[in-house]
Amino acid sequence: MKKRKINALQRSLKTIEIKHEEDVRILFDFREQPLQQPTNINLTIQLEGKNKVYIVVIANKRTNLSLNITYKTSKKSNSIINNTAFVMDSAQIKLHDKVIVEQPIDEVHLRQQIYLYSTQARGEAIPEMVLKTNKVKIATHESSISDINEREQAYFASKGIDYKKLQQLLLEDYISYCL
Repeated sequence: MKKRKINALQRSLKTIEIKHEEDVRILFDFREQPLQQPTNINLTIQLEGKNKVYIVVIANKRTNLSLNITYKTSKKSNSIINNTAFVMDSAQIKLHDKVIVEQPIDEVHLRQQIYLYSTQARGEAIPEMVLKTNKVKIATHESSISDINEREQAYFASKGIDYKKLQQLLLEDYISYCL
């Protein structure tokens, strides 16, 4: 399967076409350039054939972001979509992923995850699946918002890893896995 990476901080990015047998990794990293104003980013992704999409959003400081992504499937699509956000400091993230299925497809899976890395961080996940045909074998969506639980913190603390270091390790590990 062919892989493609996209740095999504390009303000002109509006549409991405994903061809058959392609894995795409999209990174929105606001650690170096936090958004000072509430910002909406709207993106359309055209899915064709069998593919995987990994989206990683990293926000800190006072970033206030609403990320709206519309996925349009084509005939014979088989897609897995993962949208994951790491929200630090007093940042706020709203993920709205909308999958529109207009033609018969085999399957599509949408997964949203938001990890809150501080008590001031806020996240909202809105998964949406619009089926305009009844010829869909499998269509699923899921979302979760969580922090690092106390049990995990205690385990890693017993290994000499403090909370901040644990957050950094988890973030780096996830980025290296996805990107």
